[in-house]
Amino acid sequence: MSMKPGRGLLPIAISVLLLLPLLSRGDLFVDLLFFLLVSILISSFLHAIYLKKAECVILEDTEKVREVLVTEELREILTLSGCGHVSEILLPSWAKAQRVEESDGKVNIHIVYSFPSSGKYTMGSLKVLVSSIIDVLRIGKEVSVKRSFKVRPESSFWLLRALSFLGIGATRGKEATMGGEGGFMWGAFFSSLIFGRKGEEFFGVRPMLPEDNPKMIDWKSSLRSLQLSVKEYKSSPQDLGTTIIADYRCSGSRTCDSIASSLISLGLFLAESGYPSPLLLELPERRTLKFSDSKKLLSYLLEKVIERNLVYLDEAELYELTAPMTLEEIRKILSDLYKEGMQKVYGNPYQWEIFVSPSQVMVTSILHDPLTPIDIASESSSKGYALNIIAPSKPWIDARELEVAYVAKRSYELTVEKLRSLGARVIEWRWKKSEIQN
Repeated sequence: MSMKPGRGLLPIAISVLLLLPLLSRGDLFVDLLFFLLVSILISSFLHAIYLKKAECVILEDTEKVREVLVTEELREILTLSGCGHVSEILLPSWAKAQRVEESDGKVNIHIVYSFPSSGKYTMGSLKVLVSSIIDVLRIGKEVSVKRSFKVRPESSFWLLRALSFLGIGATRGKEATMGGEGGFMWGAFFSSLIFGRKGEEFFGVRPMLPEDNPKMIDWKSSLRSLQLSVKEYKSSPQDLGTTIIADYRCSGSRTCDSIASSLISLGLFLAESGYPSPLLLELPERRTLKFSDSKKLLSYLLEKVIERNLVYLDEAELYELTAPMTLEEIRKILSDLYKEGMQKVYGNPYQWEIFVSPSQVMVTSILHDPLTPIDIASESSSKGYALNIIAPSKPWIDARELEVAYVAKRSYELTVEKLRSLGARVIEWRWKKSEIQN
């Protein structure tokens, strides 16, 4: 336990020092004021000694292990007893004290847990600073809390949802226990933003994103929800010449999670909507595959995500999600699903015009190969089409060194600026935090 000056010490100490030379004048008011300030200092020191010896405990605490998605914010109220007035709370970077309430000698701390990436997080103790009288001194106390968190990547949700859609294993309903999309209509998002408005069938309303056309704002819904919302129109499945360009390369848990989430959710949307005969171009191999239907494309993308471990979980952690089926069993089923309806497309892989179509989307981190998306965007622009690119938000965040992160950030910004000048739409895959009340 430590002790440090509070906000009240300096002004009281300065006042005492300023009054000290005036005591010789025999002014009753000065004498009384000096006596009062000294009494406050002595009382505060005595109170600090009492607080230092007092035991500060958390009520009804049990060791808890929680499993959450990286896209979720977990909220909890911790109740402390015997602590006194809490003036400061020291927490890990992934935890934040939203507010502190005191009543009946107890302190309620409202904490929000927001995790930067997937993994395991532990908070064994909570450090608080309690104040003596008029905050003259602050005494540090350590309270045992025993909190552990198993944070799943966002792509694990999409993996379970896609396996459930394909009817593989006992995964149906598991994704519902892991959180979800926070009510965001990703199907409508892909339909309108990436594949364009192909019909007049009204789909629904969703929150507006920076990439949305302001002309699509639904003002009535916006006023009701007090946030900008846009109208969505569902396209009818038809042969739109759908081309998916997949660059599986990524540099860390966060960018790999975004790449995996983008690929699986995109494949899932195509399969659920019934888009026929999609074309897949894989980078950096420049291998082109054509599938008889989007379900087979989804099966292939899932197998690739698992093979390359873009979900960023070890085999034991993945088995927790897919049990009782092993990964090898799932990969075998996925392979059987797509191999009959997949064929290689031959041609010069460096002639991008053979891949250009009205409905094309590229999933890439951009940083590993900035020139390829620029070449494809240029070719698309010359044909009168716009290349749609889904990229992880802030892909430089996985860099371990500050200099490397700065160079990556600058390279990303320059590449995005060039792509947009060619008419390409760069859509950043952003984590949408959903709240969970504990």
